[in-house]
Amino acid sequence: MSRIMFDQNKFRKIFVLFFYLLILFLPISSFCQSYCGDVALEEARRKYRSGNFDDVIAIINRCIDGGFKQNEKAEAFKILSLTYLALDSIHNARDAAIELLYLDPTYEPNVFDDPQRFIRIIRDLKEKEGSVLVTSVSKRAENILESPATVIIITDEEIKRRGYKDVVEAIADLPGFDLIKSNGVTYSMIYQRGYRSILTDRTLLLIDGVEENDLVSDAINISRQYPLEDIKRIEIVYGPASTMYGANSFVGVINIVTKRAIDGLEGDREMGLGLRGFIGSWNTKNLEGEAKWRLGDLAISVSGRYFESDEQNLSMYKEWDMLSPSFDDMKKIMDLAGLDANGKFRANEYLKKNKLDSLFPNSEFYSIKYNDKGEAEEISLTEKGYYQAYRLDSTIKNSYYKDNQFRFDNQTKDWLIRMKIQVKDWTLGIQSWRSDEGSAPWYNDNSFMFGKDISRWIYWNSFLYLNFDKALSDKLLITNLLSYRLHIIDGNTNFFNFTGYSNGRMSFLELNQEKLPSWSPTYYFRASNQLRNETRLNWLPTSEISVLSGIEFRSSMIQGDYLTYNSPHPEDSGLVRRQGYLGTDHFRSMDLGIYGQMSYNILKPLILTFGARVDNNKIREGGGYGTVLNFRGAAIFRPVETFILKGIFSEAFKDASNLQKYGTITGTRELPNPTLAPERVRNFEIGAYWIPDEHFQIDLTVFLANYSNVIGTVRVQKPDGTLTQQFQPIGKQEISGIQANIKYILRSFSFWGNFTTIEPIDETTQLRISDIADYIINAGINFEANEWLNFNLRANYTGKRLSGKGTSGSNNPITVFPDFFVLNGSVRWDNLWNGLSLSFNLNNILDSEYFYPGVREATGNFSSRIPGERRNIQLLFNFSL
Repeated sequence: MSRIMFDQNKFRKIFVLFFYLLILFLPISSFCQSYCGDVALEEARRKYRSGNFDDVIAIINRCIDGGFKQNEKAEAFKILSLTYLALDSIHNARDAAIELLYLDPTYEPNVFDDPQRFIRIIRDLKEKEGSVLVTSVSKRAENILESPATVIIITDEEIKRRGYKDVVEAIADLPGFDLIKSNGVTYSMIYQRGYRSILTDRTLLLIDGVEENDLVSDAINISRQYPLEDIKRIEIVYGPASTMYGANSFVGVINIVTKRAIDGLEGDREMGLGLRGFIGSWNTKNLEGEAKWRLGDLAISVSGRYFESDEQNLSMYKEWDMLSPSFDDMKKIMDLAGLDANGKFRANEYLKKNKLDSLFPNSEFYSIKYNDKGEAEEISLTEKGYYQAYRLDSTIKNSYYKDNQFRFDNQTKDWLIRMKIQVKDWTLGIQSWRSDEGSAPWYNDNSFMFGKDISRWIYWNSFLYLNFDKALSDKLLITNLLSYRLHIIDGNTNFFNFTGYSNGRMSFLELNQEKLPSWSPTYYFRASNQLRNETRLNWLPTSEISVLSGIEFRSSMIQGDYLTYNSPHPEDSGLVRRQGYLGTDHFRSMDLGIYGQMSYNILKPLILTFGARVDNNKIREGGGYGTVLNFRGAAIFRPVETFILKGIFSEAFKDASNLQKYGTITGTRELPNPTLAPERVRNFEIGAYWIPDEHFQIDLTVFLANYSNVIGTVRVQKPDGTLTQQFQPIGKQEISGIQANIKYILRSFSFWGNFTTIEPIDETTQLRISDIADYIINAGINFEANEWLNFNLRANYTGKRLSGKGTSGSNNPITVFPDFFVLNGSVRWDNLWNGLSLSFNLNNILDSEYFYPGVREATGNFSSRIPGERRNIQLLFNFSL
């Protein structure tokens, strides 16, 4: 795919000029009311109340094609649907309700006043047709096919039918995601649209519009903490979205929309209860639930989840068997050969420094090779030396800590609790979750010890929000979202560092002295908070135009580097590991964002959308990235009802995280970079959608993204003259690809499938970016045998991944990860007894052994490969009242 080049300043001038011309030539609506406006609606309501249903239909049909404005037309279809219900014409009532939801996707029936049959029709349509409504692209509800982005939605019904156990499983079945279930510091590494990074920090995660990305690292940690019971849908936006969300919606957005407190409490129903849980392989246990209560206009819901698992036992693999490497691998680690930075033989310098040959002249643990000048060129480990090192390492690796033996342990304990209080236009939400998970298999046992409560990473994230959403008039809607977030790395987070022969931290001198290896714990703590307020207005001046504008303010107190100590809770007595900056370790950050977007149905089949956002950031007095401007433009062409063509241009920026600006690693990356510039991206894509009927849909999207200022590490000189690494904006990338979807429904059968192929190129090195599969195919089939029995089968095929040498981004010693195929199945029995349903899941039916590439550098402390989950089972239950 060829590169697209243009003059940025010229483009922006044309964009702004076109934007103002559109506003200048907006149609001027008349202030006078014709009969086909409020007058006709009031007459139709009066006829409906008096039972003159034929007159209602005549009034509505006379005005529906051109006499009503957009908001009036939605009300007209509601009256029409109610009228057909009164006439027991269910099919016509449903058709009118479909038109109502098409015009107003956010419409909710009045649970106190509307007839129960009408409420059920609306609820049923939203469940079955919910995938056509999306709120994440433009921060307002709109038809997914006419939104100015590529979007996919997973509904709660699909989550239930497919037997997903967690959110990660649902995302893994989507196109455009290269996903690694890494466990470790984060359970999943999600590379969206081919962008590989050291954390999942380029995709924005939202829960009901509140950001979940870590305040320090910008990473998202999607593990097993989110309950599926109260998820209404998951909206996935592909491509940059900074014109709506600002800094970190760099490659896309994942918005988990949960159920409202009032949902499910229709009519006279004042209470509701739902429970879901499962038990399964690896001593896995999960329980989640949701309870609701309503009194008048007040509705309250409480939901939560607890997940616990021993996880798959990886001790059969050499990276986590708590044993020393093989003889050949140990020689590679311990042997001294070659020249040092000063051009001298490493072996000879070691002998001179430690007097090894004079202290142990007849040692059987090593051999020395001398040159003609009597200089030692190489010191080699002998077989007896290997067994000595193996014995000494094993003495420590098999020892005990607090009555618990060091061994592979990757136990997970996650929980979440969420509460919503809803009163008319106001919603108060509270959420808190904690994930306590082992650091393996991110890391191997060469550098770290594992065991109960040893080498664990513990997040504790909470937020509180207050949302106000009200229609000020038929044409103007105001929304205000006030939120407070607190993100903590719990003080029990720790790594037990191993110093021994198998990782080269002890050598031949210690070997001959029979010195035992050692371990030392390091505990970590970090806490940051943010207050955010966003106000937005949605204006509908005519049926052809919608205008959205908003202003967002953030005040953050972000920690720069970890507090560390050799015992739990460094927040009490730990020290900051910072180097290279002055002042406290917390940084006050102020952000202001102003944005606007307009959609104009300039011709009947053509919708044009233009948006822009300006962001300003200031850290302390002189820091921050300053001011950044981003644009979005889209054209949606629908020449016929069954075909849609989208053309999209979007920009975004990625503010470097505080972890990249201020975080350091002793001995590796010891210089911070407080003025690190943001990364930038320009994205172009074309999408085609064909929907011949309600049973079939196919779409295809082609995209090209150009990235600049890509952050990488370079070797720099410290003030003392020694060398270290530092983050700098050094790279350029061009990532292109194709993603496609297909859905087909035939009576009781339904089929879905998707395909992704990515070509990620590092333009600095002209190498393929590491660890991104050349193509991925996902597919599934569902069969409803009857009203209570459902069968589901899902398949995932991942093409080969290139890594390490010959690629950019990883130093992995493994250069090719073969393709693999995984098959998953689920059987569900509904309504076995008074609201009880059971499911049986069999994952990886063929028991395929496969591996993901390791994370980050994938060498040294980091494992080069991560085993996928072998065959496993779960027995699930659902119960609702």
